Amino acid sequence: MDSRQMQLSFEMKIGQFAEYNYPMPFQSHEVQNYLNESQDQVTTKLYQDFEKTEQMRTELSPLVRNIVFSSFLTGADYSHPNGHIVNIPNGVLYPVEERCTIGYTDCNNDAQTKQIKVLPLTHDEYNMNINNPYLKPDVDLIWRMEMGATGSYYKRHELISDGIITINSYNLRYLKRPILINLITTNTCELDETVHEDIVDGAVQIAIRTRPQPQKVEQNQES
Repeated sequence: MDSRQMQLSFEMKIGQFAEYNYPMPFQSHEVQNYLNESQDQVTTKLYQDFEKTEQMRTELSPLVRNIVFSSFLTGADYSHPNGHIVNIPNGVLYPVEERCTIGYTDCNNDAQTKQIKVLPLTHDEYNMNINNPYLKPDVDLIWRMEMGATGSYYKRHELISDGIITINSYNLRYLKRPILINLITTNTCELDETVHEDIVDGAVQIAIRTRPQPQKVEQNQES
């Protein structure tokens, strides 16, 4: 559905709910806000089960993007030992897959490069495992922790290495923030069309919670 069709579907469903007796019609900007709030909720719900079924991967596939970072801030006072800070753009919503290309010297003293996995980690997990030689970062593993926003950037990632290898690049596959549905410029929902009705249904529920429900008028019948 395009944005206009989503608006019409919303108006039809809210009308059916209230038996076409809502006290005030919904303005376009209200419907637009409800649709966008519902779109955010549906996106988050789908992300939680993103890799479980082909259907869910299909529904979110229009939002999947990839970005490669090759410059890092190191040695900052607020970073952990061997920490590499990456500024994450505002368009990044949820990480899907993370890898690092590293450089290292093998047992023959030859320079090598390879891709290794990145493990998202909480700060509690960092403190529990940083001194565990079997779990801490090594030539096959990079840790990644979340940091707050800075300047115009949405947030930061801190990549933590073993201090021996060199991180050449950080490859982040992610879900981007969906563009806002706009009833004036007709920006259509970017999610797969199979979830458009779910977004409309969610918008209706948000509207019902936001607006007071219409009261049915009971007329006294004279005997």
